[in-house]
Amino acid sequence: MGRAEDPTVPTDLAAPPVDPVLPLAPERAPSEGVAQAADPLLVERVRHGDVDASLVLWRRHSDLARALAVRHSATTHDHGAHGARLEGADADEVEDLVNRTFARMLREIASDQDPVAPFLLYLYGTLRLEAGSVRGASPAEPAVLRAFRRLRGSYQTVLWYSQVEPVAPESLGGVLGRDPDELTRALNNATSRLRSEWIAEIVADPTTPDTCAWLTLRVDAYDATMLSELAEQRYIRHINRCETCPRTVVDLDRFPEILGTTARGLIAGLTRPAAPALTRTVAHPTPAPRTDPAPSRAASAAAGPRTRARGGHEPH
Repeated sequence: MGRAEDPTVPTDLAAPPVDPVLPLAPERAPSEGVAQAADPLLVERVRHGDVDASLVLWRRHSDLARALAVRHSATTHDHGAHGARLEGADADEVEDLVNRTFARMLREIASDQDPVAPFLLYLYGTLRLEAGSVRGASPAEPAVLRAFRRLRGSYQTVLWYSQVEPVAPESLGGVLGRDPDELTRALNNATSRLRSEWIAEIVADPTTPDTCAWLTLRVDAYDATMLSELAEQRYIRHINRCETCPRTVVDLDRFPEILGTTARGLIAGLTRPAAPALTRTVAHPTPAPRTDPAPSRAASAAAGPRTRARGGHEPH
């Protein structure tokens, strides 16, 4: 059976509490080449029976898995999804959940039943399934991550490993079976689709005022000087008064940078030492510094002086 394109982990795969493929020898030192390999390359090595690769994945991500498990355990003990008392999590329960999660993943990878998706998203989805959580994105998730979840697995993979955990293009192309030109086209298509989905999420959000939704849908038209004179005047009036739309316009101009900053921010929040006995900070690579192009017309307008209106928005 080939790997599914859907990043959701299949629900009909039962996992025993203990699995012999789970790395249980922390004193073992994998070779330097394996230890430095990116996640997608390690997954392929696990698929071909490389025990060292599974050990590296365990060492690299088990702390984050524990942080996720602690949060879930605290939530399920009625401490609230956002104000969870992490110290209330049971250490044995957390460790059992993490072990079952990794055992299930390694088993699925070895049998070629893992989804086409970034490893961290696969880890998160599997942990939720093992914990019996309800499937789907949390309403508290940022709009860009809700939009990201709606993309197919191959789009998620190419975006994640270019913006969140950067992997060398030649390595990523080898894993995905794409040459450099195909990889570039895939990244462009994925970026365009994510941008469209993100705009749709912003506009559909019931907390977005009508005037902000109106402006968000017209950022590209303003850039291309395609708005009517009256529409452009309304656009400028709103961008000068609104507290939130200038940030949205700048994020659209620098897209998809917001995906990386948002995802890494959430990961960093999970791995802060809120529960010292269970979690440690996990370091993740950040994108290399880039030379920014000149801002778009919309971004330049958004960066201009603003007069704050009462309530931050024009009347609807």
